[in-house]
This record gives sequence, structure tokens and C-alpha cells, in this order.
Amino acid sequence: MAYVPIHDRVDESRLPRDPLYGPPDLDPSVPMAEHDEYGYSSEAEGLEEVDAGPSRKRRREDESNGEYADYGHDEQQPLSSAHHQPRQQQHQQHPSSVPIQPSIFGIAPRNEFTKTIGEFLMAHCRGVDNVEVEIKLGTLHAQAPEGQQQRRIRMPSMTEMVMPRDYPVGSFASTMTKKQHASFNRLLNQAVEGAAHSPAPLRFYRAQHVDNFHSGPEGKVRVSRDREGNVIRGGVVRKRRLADLNICSPREAFDWRVSASVEDPAEMPHGPALSTRDKDRACYKHQLCQVDLTVVSAKNSPRDPKPTISYELEIEVLDVPALIAEGEKEERGEENRFDDMLQSVLDTARMLIRNV
Repeated sequence: MAYVPIHDRVDESRLPRDPLYGPPDLDPSVPMAEHDEYGYSSEAEGLEEVDAGPSRKRRREDESNGEYADYGHDEQQPLSSAHHQPRQQQHQQHPSSVPIQPSIFGIAPRNEFTKTIGEFLMAHCRGVDNVEVEIKLGTLHAQAPEGQQQRRIRMPSMTEMVMPRDYPVGSFASTMTKKQHASFNRLLNQAVEGAAHSPAPLRFYRAQHVDNFHSGPEGKVRVSRDREGNVIRGGVVRKRRLADLNICSPREAFDWRVSASVEDPAEMPHGPALSTRDKDRACYKHQLCQVDLTVVSAKNSPRDPKPTISYELEIEVLDVPALIAEGEKEERGEENRFDDMLQSVLDTARMLIRNV
């Protein structure tokens, strides 16, 4: 069954349990060259032309009696010679000297992408203690039959898009190549130098620690220690994922995922660790967020002969309660900086993706 847009869906209580979506990407057996510029196949199989019936559009002479309400005056103005002059000569001022208005109404609509991310965060983070919001770069995969290798999802879109949360997708791989990791490292180091005299400088520091994961009565407990074996401040937590929101970027090397999680303090566990992640992290701290570029050496079992190396990048919001407080002001119609703060974090992700 084809994907049903939200505005065309029936009452959710009447929906069957199975998702009302088709495959999450284009037919992989059809080469991309056989799709048109928007990604659709040039052949429409199984479609019949249906008579739509008589047109409901009014005849032109019925739409108006030819009279309009003029703004500012009632007298009919004579036709001046200005109407016959080229458009360039009608302007009294050079266009570059006139401030560009955001629209004919003098204001701009709220950015729908930012609004959607903001509503997601407000729905899952409001009133929650120890909440964490982060963006991870990676690749979003399509669902694949058992035994087949997953591949990156392909959607009929030419720009980045927020995926509906109930859209069937495969895994999100939050890893990259060593070469991409090095490219991000150079880019971020250049940003540090460029922002040295900025009112909001970008600060660099190094963090190295080891995360050990233990089983507990209420789920896994993470214990973080420095290289000398000392537990770092706030290093014993139980992390619980609240929700994820996937963003597909079909023209870029990476997709991204916005995640809301809770990191509750926990008691020190006893017994051996189930798995270990040694992290060598380059941290870039800015005004509202921090970019963590990490080399991870992981052992999923104490019996693993040698660790698996992976490379990751994530962007963490530094002060989630402050962001949510601005979102509550937005909902009350008060002056706020919610969209500006959120836009800065989202644009940080975009700038990284587009310059790697």
C-alpha cells in the first residue's frame, strides 16, 4: 500500500496495525538513469487514466465583475508614461540600496524544518530531568530482507527531509571512514583559528576515557573512567533513549539523527563489564553546542581478541533546559530565541556535512 500523507490519513483508531507505507526507497533493480529528475520511474505501470468528470473551475467572466477595492484612493488614475517605460527605469532607487523585505507582508514565516524539530524536542524533553539532546552524523539505511546487506536509503526528494517517525527504515550507522574523520578534524581546527577573535569563540580540548557497560536491574549502567582508572565526575549513569528523528540528506555524504535521551545517575555496579568502549575524543565547544569527534576502540565482549576501531561525530546541545524554556515562551507567544538557538545547532550539522 502506498504511503499516505498525514493530512489524508483516516482516524488513527481505525488504522490497521501494519504500517501504511510502501517500500522506503526506489526499486534498486532500476538504474538511477531510468528515473526522471525527481527520482520517479519513467514508466507508470498498472495505472489507468480515469475520467475526472467536468471541470469545477469557474468561467473567467463569472469570477469577478471587474471592480476592485483600491487601497489609499478612490479616484481613477490616468495612465502615465511610466507604464510604457522599461521596468528598470520605473524605480527611483537602485535595488541594492533598498533593504530586501522578507515577504510582501513584511515578515517571514517560521521555518517549517526548524519548527518540526522544535516540536519534537518539546514533546519529548519538556519536564524531563537529566535530558540530553544530540545530533549524530551517519547513514540511514533502507530495510532489507534477512540475509541481504543493507544499503543507504533513497527517497524521492532533492533536498534534506525530516522522516516521519513511523516510516519503515533500517538501521542508522553513526560511523564514518578514517579519511572523513581526518577531514572533519582539519575543518574544525580551521574553525577554531577563524573564531579566535569572535565574541563566541570555538574552544578545543581533548578528552580520553573508557566506558564500561554493566548489566543492572533496570538496564545497562555505564561507568566512565579516565586513563588512570578514576571514575570521572557524573560517570556512573543509566542512559535511556526517549526518541529519535531521522533526517535524510540525499545530496550529501551523511544523513543525521536528532536524539533525545535521559542519563540518570546510577549506583556503581559490581561484576565484570559486558562491553568496553575506549574513546579518544577531540571536543570543540561553542556558544550553544559542542562537537565531539571521536575515535572509538570497542570490545563487545571480554573474550574479543582485539578491539574494533570506528570513527564518530556527534553534536550535543550544552543547555537543554534553557532551550526548552525558550520553547515554552514560543508556545505562550512571548518574545523568545527558541528558533534562533535551535537553528544555530542545526546549521552546525549542515555546515559540517556540506564541507567534509
